[in-house]
Amino acid sequence: MSFVFKMGKVPGVVSSLVQDMRRVMAPYTADNLREKRKNTLKDFVHVGAPLGVTHFIFFTNTEAGTNLKIARIPRGPTLSFKVTKYSLMRQMHLVVKRPVDASQALKSKPLVVLNNFTAPDDHIKLMNVTFQNMFPAIDVQTVALSECRRVVLFNYEKETDTVEFRQYVIRAAPLGLSKPVKTIVKAKVPNLNKLEDISEYVLGNGAGIGSASDNQDPEESAKAKAKHEAALALKRQRREEQEANVAKKQEAKEAKKQRKAERKRKREQGEDDEYDETTAKSGGNDDDSELDDVEYYRQEVGEEPDAYMFPDKKKEPKNKKHKVTETKTTAVQKPSEVAASDKKNRFIRPGAKAPKGQVIRQRQPKKK
Repeated sequence: MSFVFKMGKVPGVVSSLVQDMRRVMAPYTADNLREKRKNTLKDFVHVGAPLGVTHFIFFTNTEAGTNLKIARIPRGPTLSFKVTKYSLMRQMHLVVKRPVDASQALKSKPLVVLNNFTAPDDHIKLMNVTFQNMFPAIDVQTVALSECRRVVLFNYEKETDTVEFRQYVIRAAPLGLSKPVKTIVKAKVPNLNKLEDISEYVLGNGAGIGSASDNQDPEESAKAKAKHEAALALKRQRREEQEANVAKKQEAKEAKKQRKAERKRKREQGEDDEYDETTAKSGGNDDDSELDDVEYYRQEVGEEPDAYMFPDKKKEPKNKKHKVTETKTTAVQKPSEVAASDKKNRFIRPGAKAPKGQVIRQRQPKKK
């Protein structure tokens, strides 16, 4: 037993696809199931559990396209597929030369045929088991031939990683009989008043009663059939060539994207290398900044800094003299114009302790 429904907002074509899918899953499905946009998966679980529903087949639609999910309830698993292309039953009736009325065939359970599901991969095995359990089992030894009215085919294409799902209607027809004999077997006896014997009708010499195809030579029929097969092969070859051209264009696009990404990666890597070289040339050392502080103190104060001001720096020999540079005087007050004791206190490193009896004056923040 299964439920086939749609979830959320879907176009009208997908709604028709849901109805066709219900006909495929017949007779063990809910034909008149009515769903709403606000229904959630839990709602269907609560309704389907008492009815013995084992599988959910539901369609959703997004900006990327139409999706199909097959869920085994209540504990899974769930298979998710993207619907790439599909044909409705009414579209197939327009294409087929002699459409078949499948109303009687849909009353019987289908035969399930799985092709190319023998790979050892786990997801292939899971699909194989799920597709088999979606339909009721058939005992080949006891099944009646009259019950085999349709076939459901699942074909897995390894190259494209796609699953083709098709349904076929089975018609039993006698083999090795001519068209006149088939007409008689079907209890459709034609008008034989112009014939002297039934053999004239069977042999096709019955004053135009037999059709032109019946009077045709076997060799001519074989030639016509061979021409028809050659035309089909040519169309198939052309289609394969078109698909090959599409594949080549796709490969060219992928190669172009890879080259573009490689150039971008090399360009970013080159910028990082330039940054490292610049950092190496500049030094990137905190010792240089501290040396600059010591030199700045000598220039501004005019004497050597005390040991507690820059404890990380080694004392330089006393005999080494430093040249004191003169500073230009401007209207703005400079550090050279402040008392020497204040200048010493201004350059005490943060966190360092001042000598006993000495008061460190902190700079007050500016008022806004």
